[in-house]
Amino acid sequence: MQILITGASSGIGEALAIEGARRKHDLVLVARRKDRLDELAEKLRSEHNINVEVITADLTDEPQRANVITRIQKGDIDVLINNAGFGSSGPFIELDINNELNEIDLNVSALVALTHAAAIPMVEKRYGTIINMSSLASYQPMTGNAVYGGTKSFVTSFSHALREELSESGVNIMVVCPGMTVSEFHDRSRWFDAPKRENYPSIMWQSSDDVALATFRGMDLQRGVVIPGAGNKLLAAVSSSLPGSVTRKLTAIVAKGRRLR
Repeated sequence: MQILITGASSGIGEALAIEGARRKHDLVLVARRKDRLDELAEKLRSEHNINVEVITADLTDEPQRANVITRIQKGDIDVLINNAGFGSSGPFIELDINNELNEIDLNVSALVALTHAAAIPMVEKRYGTIINMSSLASYQPMTGNAVYGGTKSFVTSFSHALREELSESGVNIMVVCPGMTVSEFHDRSRWFDAPKRENYPSIMWQSSDDVALATFRGMDLQRGVVIPGAGNKLLAAVSSSLPGSVTRKLTAIVAKGRRLR
């Protein structure tokens, strides 16, 4: 089996690559940081005796995105994991609009483009899996993270719809919705000193390895949705049942005072 993973140079993406290698799958790793990709690829080749291909690409850059799409269109990718993405934090009107649009481009446009490229050959051979990494944030309005939450709501809704469209094609669509995960994500999102483990119940946290393991187990079982962690499953169920007028207030409390100024 050959798996293509975007955003593979750190965090959940790196953990997904390591778990895939542990299972002896060949990998195609995509990310912006060539040095980290090359280092990871060499480690996985030597430790697990697998083939690891590296594609350095910024998926918000059209020519670089096109290179990844061309690679996918070869038709030998059995599993596509759309993991690349980033978030922003703070009052929307105070944020750099170009960064917000870039966030939409990566979290939504690139994911849709790569999914389309992978789905066509997968449907033709009636085999394959597309995994879209969303977030627990997709289950409620995200005050203070409005664009990020909006993009993840799209990813979750899009994945559900596509799973139904392809339900008889032999292609499985799965969406993964992690909660708070220990990674570099919060640095780029510009949250101030947050989230810290001591500020939230330990049941709400996972490591990137936990998320990767839950993802592969979900793929093995052909799940449609994976929410890693019992606490996150409960939070998703509660959040999705409450009116937006309530959940947006709750997320505002969490977001208050927790951004870089």
